[in-house]
Amino acid sequence: MDGDTHEKAVERVATLFEAARAAGVHRIVFSSHTQCSLDSPYKYIAGKAQACEALRNSGIPAYGIVRPCGIFGDTPKESLLFNSAAWVMRRTPMFLLPSDGQARFQPIHVRDMAELMHKIGSDKTTQSWEKDACGPDAPTALELFTHLKKAINSRAIVAAPGLSTSLVSKLSTPINWYTKDILLDTDDLDLMCNGLTVANDPTDPDIATRRSILSWLDEVGDDLGQEYFSSI
Repeated sequence: MDGDTHEKAVERVATLFEAARAAGVHRIVFSSHTQCSLDSPYKYIAGKAQACEALRNSGIPAYGIVRPCGIFGDTPKESLLFNSAAWVMRRTPMFLLPSDGQARFQPIHVRDMAELMHKIGSDKTTQSWEKDACGPDAPTALELFTHLKKAINSRAIVAAPGLSTSLVSKLSTPINWYTKDILLDTDDLDLMCNGLTVANDPTDPDIATRRSILSWLDEVGDDLGQEYFSSI
């Protein structure tokens, strides 16, 4: 909303936790973000960390915190990041990535996310959980979007020539005008390029049991990018 801030969102979430405790709620499951910390320079990440602290200190008997860094789903409309990228690759000769393209991304399938939250929410004990909501693949950005290119049979060149996140975002402005949307957000690109989109605990055995983003791209590639779906 216009004028809204992450700080205000944290205040509302803390109020919600307090109301839940007063109403006798025994367990809350909250969706946070991988690698979040209170001292993060990114307001979104710091806000997630503040909300987690509010939950830990809320007095709720048990809680769950799940940490995704991105979610993909069964259909193109449920996977805006990959559908938008595929839409661009089908219509332009080049797909630019910021920096050197070596930052890793470890998204989770929406069904795996739902199963994790349901499992924690259904726990009848007083144990609290903090779990990564990440899939088994953690490809670099260059590997991921090159794989997407092959999955949709695009001829676009996927390149990472060392451009800044702000410049890559600005270069996408004509696409924003055409789609009346925001294709690339500088803050989101910064998160991907600064190591914040991988699991906190890569040794979590549950991660290996989840759906593969690379296999999913192969399965749905023909459908991705055929139609543009606005994030707004």
